[in-house]
Amino acid sequence: MYTFIVNPVAGRGKPIKCMEKASEYLNHQQIPFKVLYTEFPGHATDLVKGLYLDEMIAVVAVGGDGTVAEVAEGLMGTNTPIGIVPSGTGNDYRRSLDITDDTMSAIDIILQNNIRKADTVKINGRNFLNITTVGLDVEVVRRAAHYKIFGAASYTLAAIEAAFFAKPNRATFVIDGKTEDKEFLLFAAGCGAYYGGGMNPLPGATPFDGMLSICMIDVISSLKILSLLPKYKVGAHANLKVAHFSKAKNIKIVSEVPMFVNADGEILPEITELEYQIVPQNLNVLVSYTGE
Repeated sequence: MYTFIVNPVAGRGKPIKCMEKASEYLNHQQIPFKVLYTEFPGHATDLVKGLYLDEMIAVVAVGGDGTVAEVAEGLMGTNTPIGIVPSGTGNDYRRSLDITDDTMSAIDIILQNNIRKADTVKINGRNFLNITTVGLDVEVVRRAAHYKIFGAASYTLAAIEAAFFAKPNRATFVIDGKTEDKEFLLFAAGCGAYYGGGMNPLPGATPFDGMLSICMIDVISSLKILSLLPKYKVGAHANLKVAHFSKAKNIKIVSEVPMFVNADGEILPEITELEYQIVPQNLNVLVSYTGE
């Protein structure tokens, strides 16, 4: 039995259309499945926890990254895999799994039942799947809300504004036991490579290596920020001298000034201490190949 958990309000209703197409195909193939619909934030996790997972071949998230994260939260540490039918706005986590955004191709991947064990990350004790950022990037996300009437251009406009008001951040980093006081413009860490609708802050990052990928950007002038952002967006900042990349299993950030944090697209309340811990092979995911 497959259970599809559909977020009807994600992606301007796209999940409904995707599920209709998938249902027609599954019924034609006489594949047993059921469909559950979310009604409020966090409901997908509740729905997963209400399932008898031993009877499930897989639980499939039909929606965006928020839906995927909620379904994954209910499946972490279990043997039941998550399938993904990308149908939200960003659909970033699926990019690191090499899952297509075409509905029927995504269904084919699910039915192939190729399972890989993916890493997740705990941030201040809470589970996350993808990328967490501190610094300029968070300011861009916060300011973009003021430009949402401009659609796809909202990020660009917010980035220009943030560049001219950017302030350096200073914090103490403890990375796998090594301590360093550092002034920085932006810090990103996580298990995936993409966020924000295809932005690539951690090129080459994978949720299958048991490590957190890290990128730290030095403090630079406003004009240099404007030239950096297009490169950062597509992952072309990997060879820049101001960008520093590494891997770690544990990270702690301590700041005297409260920090805003962007975790998997959610702006968290201001905090002064941030702790990351990799949780290896914590989630079974259905992918197009096993990689083994």
